[in-house]
Amino acid sequence: MRAFAAAAALLIVTTCALFGAPLPAVSAAPPEATADAPVLVLLDTSGSMADSDSAGVHKLDSAKRSVLGIVQELSSKATVGVWTYPSSSCNGGGYLPGLDMRQLDAGLRTRLTADVLALRADGSTPTGPALRAAADALKGKGFRSATIVLVSDGESTCGGDPCKVAEQIKAEGFNLTVQGVGFELSGKGREEIECIAKTTNGRYFSVANGQELIDTLATIAKHDLHLTVQAPKKVIGGGVANIEVVVRNASLTESVRDVRISLAFTQGGQMFPKVAPPVLRMGNLPPGGSAKYTWHLPVATVATPGPAQYRIVAASTSGANGRATGEVTVVKSDAFKDVVAGQLGSILNGNGNIGVFGDSYAAGEGAGNYLPGTDSFHPRCHRSDFTHVAQLFGADRTRNFACSGAVQHHLFAPFPGRMETTSQVEEMSRADVALNAAFLSIGGNDMGFGDIVTRCLLPNRIPEPSLLSIVVGAPVWKIVDNECGHEDADARGEPIGEDLADRAITERLSAIRGQLPGTYTSLYDAVNVGRYVSERGYEAPLFVLAYPKVFPEVVGIGCGEFAPREVTFANKVVAALNKTLAESVDAATETGDRKIYFVDAVEQSMQPSNTLCDAQRSGIVGVGLAEGAGKKFFADELAQELVHPNKHGYARIAGAIASWSSGPTAPVAASGQTARQSPRVADAQTCDPVVLPTDQNVGTDADACLTAQVDVSERSTYRTEMHSVPVALGGGVLDAGTQQIRVDLPTSLPAGRHTLQVAIVSEAGVVTHYAVQLSVAEPLPSWWWLIAAGSAALLVAALGLTMRAGLLARRDRRSRAIDDKS
Repeated sequence: MRAFAAAAALLIVTTCALFGAPLPAVSAAPPEATADAPVLVLLDTSGSMADSDSAGVHKLDSAKRSVLGIVQELSSKATVGVWTYPSSSCNGGGYLPGLDMRQLDAGLRTRLTADVLALRADGSTPTGPALRAAADALKGKGFRSATIVLVSDGESTCGGDPCKVAEQIKAEGFNLTVQGVGFELSGKGREEIECIAKTTNGRYFSVANGQELIDTLATIAKHDLHLTVQAPKKVIGGGVANIEVVVRNASLTESVRDVRISLAFTQGGQMFPKVAPPVLRMGNLPPGGSAKYTWHLPVATVATPGPAQYRIVAASTSGANGRATGEVTVVKSDAFKDVVAGQLGSILNGNGNIGVFGDSYAAGEGAGNYLPGTDSFHPRCHRSDFTHVAQLFGADRTRNFACSGAVQHHLFAPFPGRMETTSQVEEMSRADVALNAAFLSIGGNDMGFGDIVTRCLLPNRIPEPSLLSIVVGAPVWKIVDNECGHEDADARGEPIGEDLADRAITERLSAIRGQLPGTYTSLYDAVNVGRYVSERGYEAPLFVLAYPKVFPEVVGIGCGEFAPREVTFANKVVAALNKTLAESVDAATETGDRKIYFVDAVEQSMQPSNTLCDAQRSGIVGVGLAEGAGKKFFADELAQELVHPNKHGYARIAGAIASWSSGPTAPVAASGQTARQSPRVADAQTCDPVVLPTDQNVGTDADACLTAQVDVSERSTYRTEMHSVPVALGGGVLDAGTQQIRVDLPTSLPAGRHTLQVAIVSEAGVVTHYAVQLSVAEPLPSWWWLIAAGSAALLVAALGLTMRAGLLARRDRRSRAIDDKS
């Protein structure tokens, strides 16, 4: 009894907390508080309802009890009616006398009980006419929508196809939803009710006896909230625990008003020091509707693993409520093996090499301890033994082919200035290693993320000469707002709309959305060529990593030279990029049965306590004006580390990957044995020279290499792109003087006219654009190569025959000469 009292007190306290003060809401706006559609129970009372069910109970008796049960579950605000059919022949039936869509007060409940208990079974089953007559009656009372709970035990016997009737009613603009219940129904009768429910966006329920019918109708109107929780069983200390809850309105007939949820730890709460927000408003949930929220909770670093128990409570002003409990165990910050699961767990606990491909976020930029040959100013791939994969699987098993600054193109072509003679895929092939798994981070440089950081890193308020300078004859300065992200956030950091608005970035994202699926499949195929699949016995999965949000997701916070507006803008950019990556993975896996997975958990790996703004706890290389802008604009060779994870940050990403491996989107076990064909890659070759600027049309092939010669007056950066088929080709740093820019054209570039764009940005911010018109030749058709190969074979054979004939002739002459001497 004490336990019950304590639980009741806890629920009262929680409910008071839920409704005691204004609360934050989920990002999606709650539905408008509109009146629910009226509820009409459409009950088949044909002669077959007088039969007994499989349990020996008369069907109609169970039907009566089920109707009374649904009436008891509905709230007093509901508008309710009961319609029975047939009344005679095939006319569709009618309301119970006097019960034609009234508000469900106490008097109506009493009258309904008496009239429902008086029902008798008789006649045929005119389901179509009954549905039409009921809809017309509802429209005649001014209703434009309704929820009908249709209960039937037999196939329609007259009046045509009832599903077509439902289609006609919907086509007339009447917003009808039918929840269909088949009572010991099979064959065509079941198909009819299923079709009606599907056509009207309702559900079909199959019941085998009277008790199931009673329970089902009560469930349809149940005034309750169901909670589904996705939470890790184990989490890394010092990392982030993502607890997701989906709150669903169990009722299919009525809305639930002003839903609020709370999360609290009942044991081990010291390991989760910050639950924000502890209470959240989710708004109104329509019948059968749901809403979702995910808490990203910082986890304390622990010396000894231990459990923490949590409780999530949902409540509403409508009286519907629900709760869920669970347990999370916190392990040591480096105990990845205790957390990783599924196929990744098998790979981690086994042997074999793990490949890393892509850009700086894959190579380990910012972590230090760079591998020999990748740590100098040129080349600066900055491959680190502290990158996320090396920390997760061990440096001895990690084969790091990634390179800072890489774009998609550099997976399959050399990277001028950094990987001069080989692409990342070619380097893997030359190493001749079978990879058990591959991890990829790519797309950030294609989008121009480095340019965005540079633009936002500039001082937010800069002096600029005003027009008064001309009048007074001396410099008069005005302060100019130099913040980036004006289209996406206001000065306080409040977002302007949910989606990214910056047009230039959205256009780039649109372009790479068309390229990434092919990039993923080509890399996957390169990792899974025939001999590698045979060697390991399965296809190695490709894990595409999201980019982390390096700034806090808290409105109004700035870091160093990043103003609150710029912080919100940067977070929206990363979210939009990750959405593009996720969509591209979906597109890449639509065909070909490739094992490619998107690790979305990485996006939150720095939240909420390891962001760029978190000083000593930050997992990101910082960017105050001195250490950030100073390095960037005074050519410090470590400037490229800015806004990249440090060693601690890569450990947080490793923990996010490990935690993700036990989630619903991660692979459980190895599969597939399809031998793939390796993609074409560009090789190191002699390049055709081009002097910039030029107005010549340059003829070339799809896999050719160009060397663009350009005069640079001061130290600058450059970027090369194809604009006819949007592809980022690369970029880098140019010293003052005459410089050579190598450009490897994509092997997949179609024949025809294209434009190569070269943009050079000086340290003073002056941008110079060059355009080179290219004519890519049509590749020779396969039949040409067959004829050429055949001709070459015939030529070799002819030469062989000629040489043989010559040898035989010489031998014959020699034999005759010997005979003559003898």
